[in-house]
Amino acid sequence: MKFLLVGDTHFRTTTPERRRETNFMEVCLGKLKQILQIFNDEHCDFILQAGDFFDSPNVSDELVAKVIETLMPYSDDGPILLAIHGQHDLAYHSDVSRQKSKLRVMEAAGVAGLLDDKPTGCGGATVYGASFGQAVPRPSDDAAIFNILVAHAMVGDKPLWPGHDLTGPEDYAKRNPGYDMYLLGDYHYPWKASVGDIHLFNCGVVVRRTAAKRELEHKPKVIVFDANTGDSKDVFLKVKLAEEAFDLTKIEKDTPRDPAALEALAAKLRKSGKVGVNFTENLLRFCEAEKVPDVVRKRILQALPQVLPQV
Repeated sequence: MKFLLVGDTHFRTTTPERRRETNFMEVCLGKLKQILQIFNDEHCDFILQAGDFFDSPNVSDELVAKVIETLMPYSDDGPILLAIHGQHDLAYHSDVSRQKSKLRVMEAAGVAGLLDDKPTGCGGATVYGASFGQAVPRPSDDAAIFNILVAHAMVGDKPLWPGHDLTGPEDYAKRNPGYDMYLLGDYHYPWKASVGDIHLFNCGVVVRRTAAKRELEHKPKVIVFDANTGDSKDVFLKVKLAEEAFDLTKIEKDTPRDPAALEALAAKLRKSGKVGVNFTENLLRFCEAEKVPDVVRKRILQALPQVLPQV
């Protein structure tokens, strides 16, 4: 079996700040069409997608309809796209919202298979899923089966800020054993790792949404993985140069930061628990961990714009 591995796509209709395009939906659909062309050219059997397929649980119905129309010709014998939910696909980051997500609509339309409820057999391989916030399932003990895990979990090879308590690929494989291949999402920058005969991949984000230096340097790609041989190949998408895609005229040069001040801030963050750099996402993670009712989460989010300028 050959799999086309795809990272966080973050498809949306609204144009991100500093992007030059006026019709960003067409930009996203163009990337989906490129992915499908690579799928054909490389004679792959399935596409595995690592969550955050959409940038929001409330993306426009027009975008969802066009994604379904684009995938429909490839779905006569069942969906080729096997996906999981990232936090951006879930309303209020709540696990219960999976049943009414846009991905669920795509599943009902017959163009996507969701891996977060049950494993999917793909020839001699079985693909399992762990959406955002879900526990990793226990795979089959049958040595004849090639077990694959697709998970939306913050696993990476380089911390994103000083003091970032980041799980590395080897540690993640040790904590979640029994798989022959892992496809991870959430961490937006690509990496590959091997632990013995075990393969771990992160393809990186498909859509560049910000003018941050590391994202401007990012080259969106997919990975072709042959489960029979263990071979993998990077295939880069055709994208605009950073200066063509983004308006960089207002980008200020990086200013030196005081390392001691950064370390002091990181120490405070470590004491307060596992957090990111986005206030809203930290708050929603807290609500998820504490099982705060959805109605309360909704009220909190409705109140945020009144007390915060932009999150």
